[in-house]
Amino acid sequence: MNVRILVCAVFLLQCFPSISRTLIEEIVAVNSVESADSVSGLDNEKLQVAINKWLGTPYKSAGTSMRGTDCSGFVMSIFREVYGIELPHSSCQMCEETRKVRNQKRLREGDLVFFKIERNRVSHVGIFLKDGIFVHASTQNGVEIMRLSERYYKRTYYRGGRVKGI
Repeated sequence: MNVRILVCAVFLLQCFPSISRTLIEEIVAVNSVESADSVSGLDNEKLQVAINKWLGTPYKSAGTSMRGTDCSGFVMSIFREVYGIELPHSSCQMCEETRKVRNQKRLREGDLVFFKIERNRVSHVGIFLKDGIFVHASTQNGVEIMRLSERYYKRTYYRGGRVKGI
């Protein structure tokens, strides 16, 4: 867990006793996901191991290796390694090849999540894990774990997609 977040939580509790402990615990939980350095509790152990190997991999445009990857290269590599499924190296093409999952509550482990970041087209992809959490390769932080409920991803989320065969 991020020490700064914990210190801030203690400070808030001491300075503002009327703040509920539940609210503080929620803030700590949300922020600790963003700094998570491993994934646990997935149903598919092979997926869990593969993602943990890739966490922290730096971003590289058009990259597909652990030396550097972009979002679609990361997803493509994980699907090849875990499921033996070949996907295109394009988030837009991946979106076209998946079965639509419009309701986020129906997303399952291994489903893809698509975002419209650049204008009005799909330009980003990640892999849904569980409980509103997904993994992706961001341009700033490389391969990382995030929440779909974070403001930026909530605003740019397009839809989920289920790959045939998983």
